[in-house]
Amino acid sequence: MARTTWHRHLVLQRHVLALAIAALAFSLGSSLTRAADAPQAVPAYHLEVGQELKYKQDTDSKRGEGKARSSYSMHTDWTASVVAKNSDGSYRVLLRSAQSYKFDGKSAGRSHDSFGYCDVFPDGRVITNPTTGFSIDPTSLFPKLAENAKELAAGWQTVHGQDDARCSFKVESQPKATAGEWTIAETSKTPLDEIYLVNRQTTIDVDANRGLMTKTRTETTQDWGSKSKSNGTLSLVSVEKHNAEWGQKLWADADRYFRADRAYDDKVSQAAKSEKDSKKLLEEAKAILTAAEKDVITPLFKEQLAEGLKSHERRAKYTAEEAERRAKVVGKPAVDFEATDLAGKPHSLKDYKGKVVVLDFWYRGCGWCMRAMPQMKQLAAEFKQAPVAIIGMNIDPVEADAKFVVDKMKLDYATLRVDRKVPQQFGVRGYPTLVIIDPQGKVHDLHVGYSPTLQQEVGEVVRQLLAKR
Repeated sequence: MARTTWHRHLVLQRHVLALAIAALAFSLGSSLTRAADAPQAVPAYHLEVGQELKYKQDTDSKRGEGKARSSYSMHTDWTASVVAKNSDGSYRVLLRSAQSYKFDGKSAGRSHDSFGYCDVFPDGRVITNPTTGFSIDPTSLFPKLAENAKELAAGWQTVHGQDDARCSFKVESQPKATAGEWTIAETSKTPLDEIYLVNRQTTIDVDANRGLMTKTRTETTQDWGSKSKSNGTLSLVSVEKHNAEWGQKLWADADRYFRADRAYDDKVSQAAKSEKDSKKLLEEAKAILTAAEKDVITPLFKEQLAEGLKSHERRAKYTAEEAERRAKVVGKPAVDFEATDLAGKPHSLKDYKGKVVVLDFWYRGCGWCMRAMPQMKQLAAEFKQAPVAIIGMNIDPVEADAKFVVDKMKLDYATLRVDRKVPQQFGVRGYPTLVIIDPQGKVHDLHVGYSPTLQQEVGEVVRQLLAKR
């Protein structure tokens, strides 16, 4: 009897154990299913000091129609070298782009190298500096990623300071596992897109396992001027790993190069503004490159400095001529002119006597003019309550083009329609050119071309003139 009871208890325990195991298996299976269906972790860049990332980029464009049809292609080899980790959690990344071009299938000269650097955070926030710009755009390799799960679900946006580009991102597809490849759609708009009727769509692949962007595909159309359509791809080619000492040495040489390049440009800029000291300043500029070329060790920087020395004489000749042209205008009474604004109201320079006047010469087809306009608007806002006049000087032959730009760029200062004789009277050769006139009616300075720091540079000149009133 005791034996039978013991046997029944043993069978019962086995049933209970089996049920417990089944329940546990069911519970684990459900948990795994829920984990697979749950939202994935937010993708991020996983950078390491010593990484050397190499990408290749190809863009093919078709322009015009019929006999006017032409083709244009650009190939870029990118190198992104992670040289240091910063105390704020970002990484210092050295960038190099080597570009070559073809027109109608024929090579258009040798490859052009550009260098820059930036600091990149895991979520793709990028801290830029004057070495970055339109030829070195870090966001090409490090598009902005979502900062949290909420952005990942709803989408996220960024604004680029240099060109006021507004980029919107949304997830198109995500990996089923806890890590894998994400596909993100990017739509970007800049003020230039509205001016030239440009539409651009980009698809971005991010490998969450590697923490890197692996590929982008971009389609762009332009419906103003010479209508065009282009397709571009940018792909990760390789990832090499070096030690921390490699990064330290590379950055030390890069820093020498950037300091020399900046000092050289400063000397050349000074030479262009001083006919008297131009020759001396250009000799000093050449000496800066010569010393740096001897000092650096890295072949790439050595070659870049050597190329700068080869082209110095050509640049020096142009700079000396520029200084001579400036001398004929700067310091002299500004030529008076009469013109009407886009509402038909007449203006003349004498109407602004006693004010600091900044004349911005531009036309719709000048992309650099358009890029400068956001900073011109900032200047106008900065000095709105001061005796300062910011005046657009449009030379487009068709008034509708001028009105279109003013409307799309939301320019809130006067824009005058002038013929090409007026810029010639002020010694204007390239666009955009800013002519800065002091309160006494004399030309104080000329600012030629686009600069990412245009607002600060011109603003400082204006403040100095106001202080002398």
